Amino acid sequence: MGTRSWRVHSSLFGRARRFRDLLADARAVQEQVLLRLLSHNRRCDYGRRYGFDQIRSSADFARRVPIVTYDELQPDIARMSAGESGVLVTEPVLMFEETGGSSGGRKLVPYTATSLEGFRAGLLPWMDDLFTTYPTALDGSAYWSISPAARAARRTEGGGIPIGMDNDASYFGEDLAGWIAQSLSVPPTVGGLTDIEQWRQATACSLLADETLAFMSIWSPTFLLELISYMEAHAAELQVGRIADLFENGRLNCSRAWPRLHLISCWDQGSSRLHAGRLKERFPTAVVQGKGLLATEGLISIPLADCPWPVLAVESGYFEFLADDGETVCAADVRVGEEYEVLMTNHSGLYRYRIGDRVLVRERRGQAPALEFLGRAGLGADLVGEKLTEEFVIRVLGRLSVAGFGCLAADARGYVLLVEEAGDAGSRGVGAGSPGVGDGSRVLDELGRSCDLLLADNPQYAHARALNQLEPVKSICCPRLGERLTRAAVMNGQRLGDIKPPALLVGDWRTLLAM
Repeated sequence: MGTRSWRVHSSLFGRARRFRDLLADARAVQEQVLLRLLSHNRRCDYGRRYGFDQIRSSADFARRVPIVTYDELQPDIARMSAGESGVLVTEPVLMFEETGGSSGGRKLVPYTATSLEGFRAGLLPWMDDLFTTYPTALDGSAYWSISPAARAARRTEGGGIPIGMDNDASYFGEDLAGWIAQSLSVPPTVGGLTDIEQWRQATACSLLADETLAFMSIWSPTFLLELISYMEAHAAELQVGRIADLFENGRLNCSRAWPRLHLISCWDQGSSRLHAGRLKERFPTAVVQGKGLLATEGLISIPLADCPWPVLAVESGYFEFLADDGETVCAADVRVGEEYEVLMTNHSGLYRYRIGDRVLVRERRGQAPALEFLGRAGLGADLVGEKLTEEFVIRVLGRLSVAGFGCLAADARGYVLLVEEAGDAGSRGVGAGSPGVGDGSRVLDELGRSCDLLLADNPQYAHARALNQLEPVKSICCPRLGERLTRAAVMNGQRLGDIKPPALLVGDWRTLLAM
């Protein structure tokens, strides 16, 4: 083990073991997190509004404080962004992070010093467990997809508070800041580029020139897959000395490009599951570890090497679970095999906040649940009463033989299956302008029929089709589908590395894809 690896292990040592010990008494740990959080913020406007100083238990909390969405908190967050203090939290707001979400426009999420400690309460045990299990991942350089690539630095109007984090080490703390800075495969200045094409070229060149790359931490697997596609499409333009040796018939040999790459951390649940599988095919010699559930608003679960499902981050916030019948239960009382929507309470001023994620309780570790991310709660399509949820559509797409990226889009009289590649379909598909139907090739027609049959597993969809309320599914070849959706998400305020591949599109997706 090298000196740098030893220092990282030393700064993290024992955190994973401590986290595991907490799981046995997760009920008490969660109760303590909640009461400390409420005491800390009892004098802010929100705390006085709902009597935080009178709350003595999680049951009191559930009775006194309402479940809220971002729209309900937006007026208070607007006051905070204008520079007003003591609104949702008592401590100063260090910055805001911007997120787009799946169903709305831009959202500003406040960050405080204590809320960053909440992130670290889960991230550091994860890293301790990760590098103890895979120590060779430390024996080289690393690529971290954290910085808000392709976004210009901004501040809030009126308050002048930064939007976006200018130092990635803030997530991990000063103990690890030096290691992260020294191990970077891509220079930090690249993350500051605001033009996506310039950022892609600089990132591609840096990565292809680095034979020592040992670890990659990204969010969506499509982020890396699209970056590889860019490398393959622009190989002749990339100024990398060894580039001719890395390609075979125009396809990048990832194992040859990065012979020491041992570990890739990325999302592998929900709509990312299929793409994580594609990533494993491109990197046959690397371990692909799924991330837990982490959002701009906070950290919900972390992966552990000895657990097949990410475990609730019991010290990163207080979590409740909302069942379909409206009942809310604490983490220790969820039922294995049941599905819930996550409610988050954290040090950023989000109390009983509907973050919008649905999870399945897979098992328990002590009193803490191990969770599978299913999809976004409330995201669905309902043209004539068929009520297709994103979760259901994800399962349908998983059973289709779609080459490359694919998603389902709600249209005026039915649904359209959008595929990035159609094999030997030869469709003219979507050109530079608005999407249009392809040439009715055999492959596309077969995909459309298969999708239609699978959607009929939903009885309301089958009934609507039988009554001709919905037309059969059409299949369209849409070149650069992932790239088009990525551009749209960036314009909607999402960080480039955080964009999740959508399984279901609603609204004016034709204009969206023409961007």
